[in-house]
Amino acid sequence: MSQFVDLTGQTLGHWAIIGRAENGRGGQARWVCQCVCGAVSAVSGAALRAGRSRSCGCLQAAERQVKRRPDARRQAELEAERVDAERRLGELRSRRAFLLPDRDDVVVAAELTSIGSQIKAALARLREQDGGVVGGVS
Repeated sequence: MSQFVDLTGQTLGHWAIIGRAENGRGGQARWVCQCVCGAVSAVSGAALRAGRSRSCGCLQAAERQVKRRPDARRQAELEAERVDAERRLGELRSRRAFLLPDRDDVVVAAELTSIGSQIKAALARLREQDGGVVGGVS
């Protein structure tokens, strides 16, 4: 039998691994994962490690859209920037609250302001390209 590898807390593809799920058929290890789009699912550990499962399906949908619409490539890039900026903002907030109590609050506030500005700029670019509609909401 192979050795247990704890994947909790890791990010593989668009999946953030939250914790262990019940074993699948045949005793395969499964993990509770949250996609960057917010979807939560139990995913096979073997599929995660082999790269066969990179997202809940939103990544494949975005890739298909890019192939169909030339302007969708840039929109997908901007959306990826926005998601990355939001993830970094969350990491900064969690570090500030839990891991870095000795850091100067002014430095952390400047970092948060910078990330917030990046998110606002990415959203503005998306609105500009979509004619004022981002994610189906104006």
